[in-house]
This record gives sequence, C-alpha cells and structure tokens, in this order.
Amino acid sequence: PARTDERDALLETVNYIFRISKDRSPSIATDYPHVYEPDNLSNISIIKSGEKIISSVAVWPCDILVGDARLRVGGINAVGTLPEFRKRGLGSRVMEAAHQRLRDLNCHVGLLSTGIHDWYRGLGWESAGAQRTYRLDRSNIGLLPSLATGIAMHAADQDAHEDILALHHAARLGARRTAHHFGQVLSTKKVSGGVVARKDARVVAYLLSSGHDIVEWGGPAEIVAGLVQAWFQRLDDPNASTSDRESDLLTGIALHAFGAPCPLLSLLDTLRIPYALNHLGMMRIVDPQGILQAFGCTDITLSQHGETFDLKSGDQSDTRTRSELAKLYFGPERISHFADHILPFPFWQWGLERV
Repeated sequence: PARTDERDALLETVNYIFRISKDRSPSIATDYPHVYEPDNLSNISIIKSGEKIISSVAVWPCDILVGDARLRVGGINAVGTLPEFRKRGLGSRVMEAAHQRLRDLNCHVGLLSTGIHDWYRGLGWESAGAQRTYRLDRSNIGLLPSLATGIAMHAADQDAHEDILALHHAARLGARRTAHHFGQVLSTKKVSGGVVARKDARVVAYLLSSGHDIVEWGGPAEIVAGLVQAWFQRLDDPNASTSDRESDLLTGIALHAFGAPCPLLSLLDTLRIPYALNHLGMMRIVDPQGILQAFGCTDITLSQHGETFDLKSGDQSDTRTRSELAKLYFGPERISHFADHILPFPFWQWGLERV
C-alpha cells in the first residue's frame, strides 16, 4: 500500500501514464480528490523499482443504497504501469492486491470502466449492470410536461447543496454522501453545472450536468421532466443558424439513468423517448452470499468451489464462474432462466461516485 510520504511520487507516475503521455494536463489529484486524499492511500497498491513507483491501482470504497439493500462498491481507479516496465505482469499483480483490498474492505462488488475488456475478463471481471441514455432534441422535448405554476428553475448554487443531498438520500438510490464528499465531486470535471426547481423557495428537484449531458437528477418525475424541458430551452437558441456545421448549435441533450424501473423512466417510456441501453461497467462479484443477504433473498442458496459457484432455487440449479455471476446477478443480458422471478437485482451508482 502507498504511504503518505509517497503520495507525490504516486501522483507523478499516475499523471504521466494517464495524462502527460496523452498530452493532457496532470489533473489526477483534482479529477479524483477523494481517491488520492491521504485517508485513502492505504487502499492504493503500488509496485516500486528502487525508489520509483512503476505500477499502481487505487480502490475507493463507496456505500450505496438500492431501495432497502445496502451494498459496498469498490471502485477501481487508474490501473497503470510505466511504459518501460510493461509486459512483465505487473498490472495483474497490482490487480491481485486490489482484489484482496476489496475483500478486506468488505466490498460486495468491484466496479471499473475500461477499454480493454478482455484483459479484465481474464481476472474475473465482466461487463454487467444496466444504464440508459435518453436522447432529447427539438423534435421531442415538447412532449415532456412543463414546470407547473409556482415552480421555477434556478441555478444550483451553494445554498441548494443541502436540499440536493436531502433529495438524493430520500430516493434511496446511490451513494450515502457527506457534505464534504459532495463538495469534492462537484469541484471535479464530472459536473460543469446544475439547476434546481424551487417551489416557495424550497428545492423540489435538481439536475446536475456535464456539458449537454444530465449526469444526475432527483425529485418527483413530473417536476424533473419539467426541469429537463426548461433547461433545454435555456440552452437552445431558436434564432441560431441551423446550417452552420461549425457553430455551437445545440443539437440535443442526453439524460443518463439506471436500468431499473422508476417513475421518471416510466414517464419517458410512456412518451416513447428513445434511449440506448449499455453496461454500467465491468463488475467483479466479491461477496456473492453477501449480495443475496443485502437484497433479503432467501430463495437462493449458494456454495463455492474455488472460483465456481453452485446455486439452487426451488427445483432449479445453476453453476457459474465468478465473472458469469456478474451478469446473472445484475444483467442486463439474461444468461440463464435460473431464478428469473428474482434476478437480476437492480444496481446503480451515479457517475459522481464512479472512479
């Protein structure tokens, strides 16, 4: 694990691999302040050659709620090795250490984003979980309900943060946030702006955005939908040229959402707003029995034999590898009809907690 006095050297290595070598500014510490703060360094595994840090991976634990289920998610950040030390298996070694750290932290699942899926599959990870991305433009934004009389859109200033946190926690979907952590992630590149709906000075809904993407939202479905319409209209310029391909003309917005049913998704689906369905990321099932317990699932029993798991539910049985469990538990593909009256479980982590 990285020591406090190694933080600067660690950031130098990670910034070189993921920022400087790609002609980007060295922004890892500001992009992920919660991951690289001193209190989390014990969750970062490093390999050194002499005094030089040559390979590393960070784990950031995050407790989330999915209705009544409470899960601990271990986010994996910046798995990398300096170019001159690659092809020696160091990435696999730091990932082995990360897997142990996930167990030590009592995580139920690990979650990461990557462009090299097959490499992680070889380590027991699999693409799983569901996220929807709805597309809205001038042709369909008018289908959404408008904000009701007495409700108005305002900028999400500092004074609104406490109310936004209250709405977020009331939904029981996503991370249990502190005001400190919320302030940290709002300062990163993940959020460029936000708006709230106020009724009698009280915040009743909110949107957080990055560019033209709505990356998080909360509140009653009708009000959130009205806020989306009002935000779009603020961005759109009906008098702008529609033929100038070099202009910054708004062509549409995206709203990111989870795959499980909820009132806002039901509203959008009733209006037949188109969406793309994608995996949430690559997942590793760390504690398969603990996941069953978290969802109060007593209909499924599980036994483990190495990296193979035998499951039983009534007169049904199934045998899966650790990586296959990710899809069986969290979808979106249905790889088996085993316990399909229960599975897949809903799962969601907002982008603000993704590392």
